[in-house]
Amino acid sequence: MRVTDVPDPGRISRRPDDVVTILERPHTLHGSTVSRMELRLYTEGDPSRPYSIITAYLEMDGHSIETIYDEGYRGDTPLQDAAAFLVSSVGPSGAILRARVALEAALDRPGKV
Repeated sequence: MRVTDVPDPGRISRRPDDVVTILERPHTLHGSTVSRMELRLYTEGDPSRPYSIITAYLEMDGHSIETIYDEGYRGDTPLQDAAAFLVSSVGPSGAILRARVALEAALDRPGKV
């Protein structure tokens, strides 16, 4: 099952402008097996001052989920900055846990998917 847990899914209904892979080998965390984790960048607005929407995309336990990770006016390298922060400061476990909770909620409420 593919879940998009974004307030306005139309904003990310296209190919991302850029992708950074965080995990690409199976990793078990919080009782779930994550087979892939990416941060995806979607830009909107004026190319000279783009508005960035960064999502976390995870393939987990046979399902996939995409959730908002960050958004706003984030400068010239928003995706690389977010990925560096995630890996060096926070660690991916928080984003994985948040995605797992959202996925479980969506699986309990089929109309949300």
